[in-house]
Amino acid sequence: MRTAHLALAAALFLSAAPATAAVHFNLTGVVTSGSDNGYIYPGLEAPFGSEPYGVNLETGEAFGTAMGRSFSLAITFDPSRGLRDEYTDGRVYYGFDAGSPGTAAFTLNGITYELGSHADTSAASGLDKFNGSTQDRLTGSFLSTRSRPPISGAFTQFSGDLLFSLPLPTTTFDSLDFEEPFSWAGASPDSYGRLQITLQNTDGSPDRYVIGPQRTADLYLRFDTLTVTADPPAPGGVPEPSAWAMMILGFGLVGAAVRRRARTAGLLAV
Repeated sequence: MRTAHLALAAALFLSAAPATAAVHFNLTGVVTSGSDNGYIYPGLEAPFGSEPYGVNLETGEAFGTAMGRSFSLAITFDPSRGLRDEYTDGRVYYGFDAGSPGTAAFTLNGITYELGSHADTSAASGLDKFNGSTQDRLTGSFLSTRSRPPISGAFTQFSGDLLFSLPLPTTTFDSLDFEEPFSWAGASPDSYGRLQITLQNTDGSPDRYVIGPQRTADLYLRFDTLTVTADPPAPGGVPEPSAWAMMILGFGLVGAAVRRRARTAGLLAV
């Protein structure tokens, strides 16, 4: 009996909830319209480096467009952050600032910007899987602000806002949770996305710094492919409250067995 109790306690102590696995949503598509504006001066290029089609000769502002260019969007979702809601027609993950569960890395023309990271000055992210009677839909929202910290030297302030809505064949999400693999390709004309980015160079010290002109990108997006994967769950981690309770119970059983054995041994000695 004592051996069984010790084995139970050891198993309970070593058992812990596995670490939550990250979920990856990888999308590709094309920019359908929009602007990518910067300046003709070095270091003040358009956010995505588009060649200008026009220049303001007084200010040096350069006007460009990224229309027709392909992009990729890599979303990493951490289910251990934020909140999850279930409703009749689907499910949603969302969170703000330190609780923001998602990071979206948008890449165009070899240039990548991240939005939604919980490490930013302010952030928010959310993904919604909607199960409709005639159409399913994946929608996402990612926002970030990176403001100048109290430092000396150069820093580029950043603000970004990404929204998208991707229609999918009906019943796609009926039995699929967030972490279950899935792929789709369709070049849906009904898909919609918009990315707005503002960059602003700063330099100087915490007491006095200079701010450069704003450079902006405002892109409208069409999505063509979606692939969902999940990392394998990592072993170990921190035990859940229920595991702690079972561990305490197991140690109690072991202690009781040891005391009972000691008393029995004492009586036999007498």
